[in-house]
Amino acid sequence: MFNLATLYNWFHNYYCNFYSSDPDIMNMVRLKEHHSVMVAKYARGLAESIGLSAEEIDLAEIIGLLHDIARSEQAHCKTFNDSISFDHGDRGVLRLEEAGILDALDCESQEIILFSIKYHNKMTVPSSNPDKMLFTSIIRDADKLDIFRNLPPVRAEHNYSPALVELLRKGRVLPYSEVKTTADKRLIRLGWLYDINYQWTLAQLINESYASELVRSLPNAPPFDEIKDNFRAYIIAKLSANP
Repeated sequence: MFNLATLYNWFHNYYCNFYSSDPDIMNMVRLKEHHSVMVAKYARGLAESIGLSAEEIDLAEIIGLLHDIARSEQAHCKTFNDSISFDHGDRGVLRLEEAGILDALDCESQEIILFSIKYHNKMTVPSSNPDKMLFTSIIRDADKLDIFRNLPPVRAEHNYSPALVELLRKGRVLPYSEVKTTADKRLIRLGWLYDINYQWTLAQLINESYASELVRSLPNAPPFDEIKDNFRAYIIAKLSANP
């Protein structure tokens, strides 16, 4: 595995190329630069928690650091909405291949990194070999963990889109394409918790009250009572299952 310090230096220099005199763009670039460093830390912690080897732990950290490399470019579109700019997972793979920063790694490691980055932001991940699935699961959890820790609360009335309510009642991950109101963001966030892969991640989100705050924010009325009951049952089952 190549030197992580060298990779961090390359990463920060890459992001510096997108610094701007426009304060809005600059704030967005710095936000994702910091986010990537934190996700690298969480990916490493998660990899350690599930007993991976030292080389695998380094690989998880590399993916965490590079997963949002294309967000630096996307900030100049003044949006992080992939649907109106570009898919930042796909673009990240392209930029890393162009830069050649991964060339010192063996082909298998490169393929794992690029697969994980490509699919870290997708609704679903296509079946692949166990190593690719493992590291994609790690980055998706680590990414969500930092996002939860930095999202402001949703301040909106309870005008939820029926399609999202029904999907959440079934314990499904919710598509952004169905978001119609600001209040729908509460449902999206709760749906993210159904897409957590590891107890380590979920336990932190539970202990830090992110899940309970989302549940409390929903109305005390049907069908939300059912949604809350189903979610609590899911949490109990997930945390009590064998790791």
